[in-house]
Formats: sequence, C-alpha cells, structure tokens
Amino acid sequence: HLLLSTQRPSGSINENIHKSQGSISVSAPFGIGRYVIADLVRAFRAEHPGIQIKLHLTDSLIRLPDDSIDVAIKVGIPPDSRLIAHKLASNEHTICASPGYLQKNGEPNTLQELKQHQIIGLRQYEEPANLWRFLDGVESTSIRVPLSLETNDGDVAVRWALEGLGIIRRAHWHVSQLIKSNQLVPILTNLQSSPSDIYALHTIETRKVKRASLFLDFLKKNFATSMSAQRAGN
Repeated sequence: HLLLSTQRPSGSINENIHKSQGSISVSAPFGIGRYVIADLVRAFRAEHPGIQIKLHLTDSLIRLPDDSIDVAIKVGIPPDSRLIAHKLASNEHTICASPGYLQKNGEPNTLQELKQHQIIGLRQYEEPANLWRFLDGVESTSIRVPLSLETNDGDVAVRWALEGLGIIRRAHWHVSQLIKSNQLVPILTNLQSSPSDIYALHTIETRKVKRASLFLDFLKKNFATSMSAQRAGN
C-alpha cells in the first residue's frame, strides 16, 4: 500500500549540506515541470552546487522503481504501490473558454450541455483525454466529452482555447492569470473536480540517499510557495 509521509524534515540533514555531491534524476509532467519544478531545481542547485539534477519532462506514466528516475512528480491519485508519496500541493481544475468562443457558441450550464460544444482534450498519463471527472457531493461522477482537438501539451491546449477553438479543463494555476485578465472565462464553476493533487513519489531506498533526501525536503518546503507565485504571475 502507498505510504503517505507526514514526517517533518530531519534537522540532521542540514549538516554539511554544501558538501553533498552526486546526481538526482527527476521526472515531472510538462506543465508542472516547465513552470514550477524547473525553477525549484535552479534554486536547489544554488544551495547545493555539488549535486547534479537531471530533469526529465514527460506526461507518460513513470513506474517506480525505475533505474533512470529517483523522484517522480505525479499529478492525480498516487498509485497503490510500495512507494512513498509526499503531497506537495492541491491541484484544482477550471473549465474555461475564450470570450469570443462563448459569444459565438453560448455557455454550457450543465455537464450534458458540454456535449454540444467544441472540446479541447489534454491527454496525460494513461487517462483518456475525453474523460472528465467531478465530485457530486462526496460521490464521484464522470462524463465523456466529444473532442474536437486533443494534445498532450497543456500550453498548446491553452493556446487553442485563447484562439477561440473550444473549451478546456486545465489546472487552475495554469489559467488563473488568463482568467484575471479576461482572456479566458471560467464556466460551470459550481462543479468540483475530482482530487488531482501533486505528489513526489520515490522508493524507500531513494530516501536513504542523502542528496535525494535533501532534494525531497527542499521540494516539500518550497513547492507550494513556488506554485502560488506561478499562479500570481510572478
């Protein structure tokens, strides 16, 4: 079963941290990797210049243990396995479209009405791009939406939405600035997305490696702040 870590970082790992050396291989999805993890890697390297970071961006499912990956950043429900999962942040989703699209096509008011619209699908991991999950109270519900466009890159999906090509369901941190500037309009705001939190996954053996332990503690301490800064457009 999955082990959810709630332990605070040990103070002992701060001793002689600048002497730590070696390499760490990290995988992350394109969006989170590009906008959040890349900045955290840069900041971590400033504190630990002796540690090399190999950052691999992919929306393919990384299955640990993997000889080439030490730490895997994953969005969504963590797998039921013999892994340790550190929850880094919550990850709310927003359904939105451009003002031009809504002016031309109208605004859907129910999930069923989505089926009459142009939908832009984002394919991640092994989840079908046309399957959107929501919470109805405590119960989970889902709908399969007809896709007019599909991509595995969140930036491309957002660009298509800005160009008025359809409706997207995207992580709120990715579209919040566009909503604030009225370039995208949130719709179906009464619906709550199913949990899709952000985790750092690794094996028990990885945690025993000092450089990996340092990096994991750094992630847990700084990830939420870094994501909030991205949401605020800093």
